[in-house]
Amino acid sequence: MKTLGILSSGRAEEYTAILEHLQGKDIAVTCINTDFKSDIFDYVKRYENVKAVCVGSDGMLQYFSENDFDLVAVRNCAVELKPQVINASRFIKVHPSLLPAFSGSDSLYRAFDAGVKVTGITVYYLSSTLEGGKIITQYPILIPNLMHYDELQKSVKALEDGIFPIVIEKILEDKVFDFQDLLPNQSRGGSTACGVGCSSCGGCGGH
Repeated sequence: MKTLGILSSGRAEEYTAILEHLQGKDIAVTCINTDFKSDIFDYVKRYENVKAVCVGSDGMLQYFSENDFDLVAVRNCAVELKPQVINASRFIKVHPSLLPAFSGSDSLYRAFDAGVKVTGITVYYLSSTLEGGKIITQYPILIPNLMHYDELQKSVKALEDGIFPIVIEKILEDKVFDFQDLLPNQSRGGSTACGVGCSSCGGCGGH
């Protein structure tokens, strides 16, 4: 059985898409949260082979040194992972920009405020340098002139929910991830493999 850690500082919604996508597969999942007040600790009770633990910044190195995960997926984690922690496991992260553009914090707002017309998400291997690991995949999203920031946030969240679980599954299956895995065939409803409708994304060009 493969083992997956999902590291976040957010609510259960940061984990839901991944848990739903992997449900029924031979994968033991540990939801790791840095906030003991997160609702993820109650939420995981509805799943088999899923548990939740709270790990603070001071305990990261010991935790990942003592727990051997095949993969750790990082999403919206407020704790800075030190190089020693990163070297203790294999981490991938989803970032709300097309790296190397707008790396660091508040990247989505900074892109929107700068007036860019295309942004997106990047999934990459975490390294000891800021957003410096090998890129696994990127997916663009168009920003129309009349789009509000909250609409952009929802669109990017939908992309993350659709794409990040697919990447995670491919890596755990020891398969080479390819961008085409996201775009096999569109359904009649106009949705790609990532589950995001083309009308809300505009990034695949497969209309």
